Amino acid sequence: MISGLELAILLIIAWIVVLTALSGRIAKTKNFQVYGPFLMLKAVKNRGVLDRVSRVNGSKLFSKISVVIVLVFLIGGIALLLYESYLATQIKEVVSVPLTEYIVLPGINRDIPLLYGSVALIFSVVIHELMHGITARKHGLPVSSVGALFFIIPIGAFVEPEQEAMMAADPVVRRRVFAAGPSINIIIALIAFLILVFLLMPSVHAYQPGAYVQQVASGSPVSGVILPGSELVSFGNYSGNNLLNELQNSTILPGTMTKAGILSGGVLKNQDLPAGLVVSGTLSGYPAYNTILPGGIIAYVGATPIYNQTSLTNALDAIPPDTTVSITMIYSNLSSAVTYQTVNLTTASKYDYYAQYAPGLNSPSYKSESFLGVTTSYLGIAGYPMSFIKSTVFGADAIYGGTQGFFTTLSLPFQGLSPVPASLASLFATPFYAPLFWFSTNMLFWIFWLSFLLGLTNALPILITDGGQFLKDTIYIFGTKRKIKSLSNEKTASAIANYLGLFIVFLIFWELLIPRII
Repeated sequence: MISGLELAILLIIAWIVVLTALSGRIAKTKNFQVYGPFLMLKAVKNRGVLDRVSRVNGSKLFSKISVVIVLVFLIGGIALLLYESYLATQIKEVVSVPLTEYIVLPGINRDIPLLYGSVALIFSVVIHELMHGITARKHGLPVSSVGALFFIIPIGAFVEPEQEAMMAADPVVRRRVFAAGPSINIIIALIAFLILVFLLMPSVHAYQPGAYVQQVASGSPVSGVILPGSELVSFGNYSGNNLLNELQNSTILPGTMTKAGILSGGVLKNQDLPAGLVVSGTLSGYPAYNTILPGGIIAYVGATPIYNQTSLTNALDAIPPDTTVSITMIYSNLSSAVTYQTVNLTTASKYDYYAQYAPGLNSPSYKSESFLGVTTSYLGIAGYPMSFIKSTVFGADAIYGGTQGFFTTLSLPFQGLSPVPASLASLFATPFYAPLFWFSTNMLFWIFWLSFLLGLTNALPILITDGGQFLKDTIYIFGTKRKIKSLSNEKTASAIANYLGLFIVFLIFWELLIPRII
C-alpha cells in the first residue's frame, strides 16, 4: 500500500510535470504565471488595499525597526548554522535526523499536521508578502500586482513591486522593503508565543500531579497496563511531580510487586506492577545484543542488586572492561509466573563506545569503566513530570530553559507533543470548552513555529531569500557611510553577499550529509 509520503512525492512530481508542459500556454495568459514549481495568480485591481493600509499610519518606524530585527536574525542565523555544522561532526547516522524532517511542508513532513500547518503557513506567507507591499507603498514605490501562490494547493499570497522602480530606489528604502516581510513574521511569532506562555498556560492545571508517560518499552511488564499518553500518578510510596526523579533513586527490590496509580481517559485505576529497571533496547555490536532480551528487568549485576539507573551505572563503573560478569534478569507479563534468567557477558569499554558514537562527550576516566550496550528506564517508561510537560507544550521552556529550552520548544512537533495529543489534553482542566481551548493552543503554536521559521529563513542571505538583497544593500550602505570605496560599489557588495550565500548553502548541506558519511 502506498504511504502518505510516497503519495505526496507523486503529487509533487505530477504537478511539476503538468506545469512544465503547460508553461508556454500559461505565459500567454494575462493573470497566470509559472514561477519555478509555483503557479502565480496575478491581479492588478486590488492593489489599492495596500495604499489604504499604508495610509492608516504614516509613520515609517516599523520599516526602520525591521532593519534591526532582520540584521539580528541574519547574524544569529549564521551563528546557529556554524554551531550546528560543528555538532554534525559529533553525531553518527544512527541518531541523526532523517532527511524527510527537513521538508517543512504540511502533509509531506509527517510531523507537521495538515490542518494546523496549512493554515499557519498560508497566514504567515500572506502577512509576509502584504508587509512587503505595504512598506513599498509607504515609501512611494509602485506595486505592479498582488495575487495568490499555488503549489498544488493555495499556500499564500505575493506582492510584486515594480522591478525597475525597486532596483532604482534608494538602497536605504529598498533594504526596508526587503526587511519588512521577515520582521513581521518574527513579530507575529513573538506575539503568538507570549499569548501561549503568559495567557493560555496559566489557565490550565493538571487533575493529578504525577508523571506523563510518553513512551513505553516494547515487551516491558507494564506495556499492557501503562499506555503512552497516560499518567503515572503514584508507585508505592512515591507520588507527585517528582515521581520520575524518585523512581530513579528507588530502593524497592527489583521484581517486587508494587501498587501503582494510573490516570488514563479521565479514569484513575490501581494496578500491581513489578519494580525495577527495564531494558528497553540493546545496541548491535555490544555484549548485551541478542543476549539480554528487551523488556526484562535487570535484577543483579554479579551479586549487586540493581535498584535503579544510578545503581546500574555505579556497578558497571566499578568493573574494568573485558571482565566476564553474570547478569540476572527478571521477565514477567503480569499474568504468568516470574522468570529469572542469568547470563554471562564479557563487558566492553565505555570509552570505546563514546569514541565511536559521541567523541565530544568522551572522558579518559571511561577507559576503566564497563559498558553493556543496553538502554534502560525505570518500569520501561519514559516521560516528564506533569508540571514540566505543561510548561513544555506551552513553550515556557524557551524562556526559562535558556538556549536548550528554546530548542526544546522548537522540537515539540518531532516529539509528538504538538498538536497536543488528545490523551495528554485529557489530563488537564481547561478554562473553557476543552476542544476549542486546545484547538486555539495548537493553532497559536503553529503560527509561532512557522512564522518564526519563515522569518529566520528569509533573514539568511541566500540568493532566493529576502536576506540576500538585504545584505547587499547593508554592505553598500555601510561602505558609503564609512567611505570605504570597495564596499560602496554595488557590484562588490553583491559579490560579497552572493559568496556568503553560497557558504550558507554549503553549511546546510554539510549539516545534512556529514552525519551520514563520517
